[in-house]
Amino acid sequence: MSSTTSTPPTGRPAPEEIQEHSYGLIPISLSTPPLVLLIQQKSEARHWGIPKGHADPGESPLQAAIRELEEETGLRASRFLPSSSSTSASASKGVEASAINEETDAIQGEPYRNPRRNDGWKSNYYYVALFDGAIKNNAGALKLQEEEVESAEWLELDAAAERCTYEEGRQVVRQAKSLLETRGLL
Repeated sequence: MSSTTSTPPTGRPAPEEIQEHSYGLIPISLSTPPLVLLIQQKSEARHWGIPKGHADPGESPLQAAIRELEEETGLRASRFLPSSSSTSASASKGVEASAINEETDAIQGEPYRNPRRNDGWKSNYYYVALFDGAIKNNAGALKLQEEEVESAEWLELDAAAERCTYEEGRQVVRQAKSLLETRGLL
């Protein structure tokens, strides 16, 4: 009997098989209607998706997601959608970054094989960041990272889901929408 791990019958890898993790923030403008910020990568594929990246040594997943959003878009997130188990009276307003470690949930994308990394398994985790509705009108708020980001656009949630190049992005935006509905923010 071999001691190597294998993909379970569900098609998902065992946790120990996932070699790479990225962390991102789904920036939501609480405008009417709510909008999500997507970025277009400068890579050959010029794909549209949610800002994300790898953690630096010593960073928590949330710290990595906050840093990546700021590096790629210039936006500094400080309010996040609270966890589904939060009983806080301010749950619909979001929780501050100082309370985030215990009080927010990450949306996990479906693990996939990353062709850029020898087809190793990769998993992405996303947090929902809440921004004042006026952010979309503040042209100076966005400072795109010239090396990696071609453009960015605030889109209504359904349009953002459709704009995402990859199915994972579409699913994650839909999950964020569902969480916003559950919290009474839509």
